[in-house]
Amino acid sequence: MRAFHILTLSVLTSLPSMAGAQVLFFDDFEGGTSAGNYSLVADTTRPPGTTGNPASDSFDAAFSFTDLGDSSDVRTGTGAQFLTEDAYTAFVSGVTIDGSQPIKISYDLYANPSSSGSTEYSFVGVGSGALPFQHYLRGSEIGNEETDGVFAGGLTDSDTAADGDYVVLEGVGAGSPTDLFNADAALSNYVGTSFSDILPPLTPGPSGESTPGRVLQHRWVNVSLTILGDRALYALNGTIVADVTASGPITGLAGFGIGDPFPSSNQGGRIPPTPNTELIIDNVLIEVVPEPTSLGLAVVGGLLGFRRRR
Repeated sequence: MRAFHILTLSVLTSLPSMAGAQVLFFDDFEGGTSAGNYSLVADTTRPPGTTGNPASDSFDAAFSFTDLGDSSDVRTGTGAQFLTEDAYTAFVSGVTIDGSQPIKISYDLYANPSSSGSTEYSFVGVGSGALPFQHYLRGSEIGNEETDGVFAGGLTDSDTAADGDYVVLEGVGAGSPTDLFNADAALSNYVGTSFSDILPPLTPGPSGESTPGRVLQHRWVNVSLTILGDRALYALNGTIVADVTASGPITGLAGFGIGDPFPSSNQGGRIPPTPNTELIIDNVLIEVVPEPTSLGLAVVGGLLGFRRRR
């Protein structure tokens, strides 16, 4: 089920117009056959039996929202659930982004951790499809991770005490990815709008939990990544939080996933099996969009349409 809303923002950065957009891929996960649309990639750099064991990863493309476990939750239908101890990415099969035209990837996200203090991320990006999107926060935490592509990540729990809460990263195989954008959720974002304005506190959240401000936790958020050649624009609920330039044209497969730099302290989601990091996505849309005429600040009181599940 899909719902359309109009969001009024006092100041926002304009996104490419939806008028004349060409849909390349759409998945609302309602047909029961969505699993076949994705190629799943786990982190295999850690030995089986240790933290980050790929055998613990799972992707449920027919996850029922009623399983979120709150009787007051009025949402219906299904989405896709990710569980992992380390890093797990689902790449869309059959749609290749070749850099020849502007592409927008968008989806609805619900992050459902029960942890406090661990650092869990939702990622969206474009990559080779051979390596998962993953991120280690600082030099002392770098492991043997390998990642390939340009991808954006947002914090899905309540830990906002350090840099790296919102990032855009570029990975080229082995070693830690390069930061193209790095922001602390407790401070301002790239365009000077507080994350508290984009993601205000909700009490309670959609499934009954207390929802802090500034993070992608216990709430539905529309996430998008627009690719313009070597340029990537990362947006939450229609507000651009990062506008970066990669080392070259951004090409490959669109992917969505989760990662946890500190899985040893992860307390997991509410849905078994735990202690895996958990998130849910819905309404995946990949489309060709017209070349934007301006990416400057829009007028005060601008209106932007966006998709969001209720």
